[in-house]
Amino acid sequence: MKRTLIALAALSLCMVGRAHAQTSLADPCTQYASLSVTKSINSATTTALVVPPTTGSVTVCKFLIEHPGGTGTMALEYGSGTACATGATLLKAAFAYNTTAGTPTVEAQTLTMPVPMSNGVCALSTGTIVQTVTVNYVVH
Repeated sequence: MKRTLIALAALSLCMVGRAHAQTSLADPCTQYASLSVTKSINSATTTALVVPPTTGSVTVCKFLIEHPGGTGTMALEYGSGTACATGATLLKAAFAYNTTAGTPTVEAQTLTMPVPMSNGVCALSTGTIVQTVTVNYVVH
């Protein structure tokens, strides 16, 4: 009887540990209210999209790049300070754009990209571009 109680206690501890592990792996994009920001970018520059939150961290859930004209690249990065100037780190590799004859390019992706605490999200663009970037994100 004593062994059975010990075995049941051990099993219940394992189940609690599993439930906790599953909760900690939950997608923050489905657990928190989504926020959105849209910026127009018309030159080669680094543009702040999401400022570093005062508490918590950012997770990028979706992004949309609309590129109606020009030639260049656009990447997402994170960092702290003005326009991610401190510790800038690539979050999403650069997309190359070369729009001719008015054929627009649209790049949309749904994904979960966590950003370390105290960092914001920026768009890094090169070339002679005209684009609009929309980022959906959560702060948690």
